Amino acid sequence: MADRVGDEDLVVSSATTPAGEFVEDDELIVSGRRRHPPAWLIVAGVGVLVGAMVAVAVGTRHAGHKAATAPLTGAVVGSSVQPSSPAGGTQLQLGPAVDLALAEDGTLFALGPNWLARMGPGGFSPEQTTTALPAGAAFVAVDSATRRVWVVGQDTNEIDSYDPSSLARISQTRLAGTIETNALATLDRQLFLATTVGIFHLPTPASVPKLLPGFSGAVQTITADPSRNQVLAIADDHSLLQIRAGRVQVIPRSSGGVLPDSLEVTDSGIWAVGFGIAAGPRIARVNPFTLALDPVGPRDPDAPQGANGWPGRAVFWVRHVYSATVICYDARTGASTASYPELAATGDPEPHAKIVSHSGAAYAIRGQAVLRLKTTQTCPG
Repeated sequence: MADRVGDEDLVVSSATTPAGEFVEDDELIVSGRRRHPPAWLIVAGVGVLVGAMVAVAVGTRHAGHKAATAPLTGAVVGSSVQPSSPAGGTQLQLGPAVDLALAEDGTLFALGPNWLARMGPGGFSPEQTTTALPAGAAFVAVDSATRRVWVVGQDTNEIDSYDPSSLARISQTRLAGTIETNALATLDRQLFLATTVGIFHLPTPASVPKLLPGFSGAVQTITADPSRNQVLAIADDHSLLQIRAGRVQVIPRSSGGVLPDSLEVTDSGIWAVGFGIAAGPRIARVNPFTLALDPVGPRDPDAPQGANGWPGRAVFWVRHVYSATVICYDARTGASTASYPELAATGDPEPHAKIVSHSGAAYAIRGQAVLRLKTTQTCPG
């Protein structure tokens, strides 16, 4: 089948694979800051791997053929064909970037260490740029409802908002003390910050950030879930946090075999991406009502190494630690539908590759370069 992408025809396979089944020929050791799994998780994974190897050897000797590993409960059943590999993306005319945000209308906001740029859908160079940024600019988020673009600087904990059209600065505030911000999320005209001491909330652009009650530990990722009017986050200890009515609730740990590092909220559901316990998969479907985790995909002996994840609209994106390839997953089924090789390279800083996408548009940071990725019918963004 041929998918029309811009002015080029991209030939892709429409076949999909069960979640987590994509196998790469080469793996690159990626340096940079990375949160490693607990020691007990690594030991458990090694023990299970050794046991699995013995079981396979015995099964092969008695059955006379290669033993297959049974998938976990909830695994997607599909073809064994590997997902298609769309060609590399087109590099945009932007400087070294540290973060990206994509508005509902497809406008891209790219953030560099000392610049913020706006690029319209399909563009290759900035339409508007500003250098009036907080020191140590590290995170950008866009709120279409309030027509605000948010930028957080880590040097002074300054939080600035900008007009999305002119990029003129509208407001300034800051977090008090020596607090480090790890991620941003916007919901219903409000800003939420995941920090090293909990979750801060700005009800209005000019307000003073307030620490929400209910949790006072380090939070590594945060994401909005507009359809359920809630914000979800993951603590450093992999606890799942739910923010509603001005309070943080710690969700009891699920019996599922995934320790989440991030939650990917899509139009079709919520997915958790992180460390697989023992030889379990690295992704799990999240029950939207109970927030329980249901692992999806076949067993993965390398799952304790962990994975990075990013949400789209119809898909979500996963990169296995130590891998240079990012895999696109169907958010309805959890099946892998496309792979994007070499999106992470040796020496990339954490998070190795940042991806934002929806409705036929997908962008990534590779190293510090911003790429427009080719979307397909099976990986539309």
